Amino acid sequence: MEHNSAKQTLSEKILAEIKRGDLRMRPKWHFLLRAAILFFGTILLLLCLFYIVSFIIFVLRQSGAWFVPTFGVRGWLTVLAALPWFLILLALLLLATLQILLHRYSFSYRRPLLATILLVMILTVLGGVGVSTGNIHLGILRRAGGDALPFRNTIYSAIGNRDVETIQRGAFITQTPDGFILETHRGETLSIVITPETLLPPEPQFEKGEILIVFGERGTSTVEAWGVRRVAY
Repeated sequence: MEHNSAKQTLSEKILAEIKRGDLRMRPKWHFLLRAAILFFGTILLLLCLFYIVSFIIFVLRQSGAWFVPTFGVRGWLTVLAALPWFLILLALLLLATLQILLHRYSFSYRRPLLATILLVMILTVLGGVGVSTGNIHLGILRRAGGDALPFRNTIYSAIGNRDVETIQRGAFITQTPDGFILETHRGETLSIVITPETLLPPEPQFEKGEILIVFGERGTSTVEAWGVRRVAY
């Protein structure tokens, strides 16, 4: 009985406000426009997140940091140092904005907040990994490094070309008594020293031109390898 009374009182208040002009009926197009802006804003934020996450993966692959966690604690520490934290913070900011937008959808606010956040994060990572499998970033980096694009000193040449001191990526040239010669992607020739502690792939016999990641302490023209692994490019 009390519930019905309270409901009636609320209805009376709303009707009274309408009569006074405090509440105005909005046209249908207003709600359709709002829904369209919300929908396309959500799609745009998702695409931006896919792009940023894929670029983070690309940066780690370019520097070789993506491949070194298999070398243990030193590898993981190197990955943490090589992460483009500015891009990660930007991605988190966009993720928070996306979560706010999604919360306006009925399917979202009926679910636990944590479940929605985890779902969006998983979708973002999967989308970023999917975009990173293409050559879009590599193509832009090559154009940014030449005269084809007017922004050669932009984020691609500043971050995409960033090197990590303990990681060398290049092509195997020839075997030496204590290791092998590596020609890096920068055109340098380095002498790689293999020790009994060096972590090597199951088949450590490399072919000329094979692309390798060498993880180790670098000197002027030598690298004492902590680990060596093959990569696709």
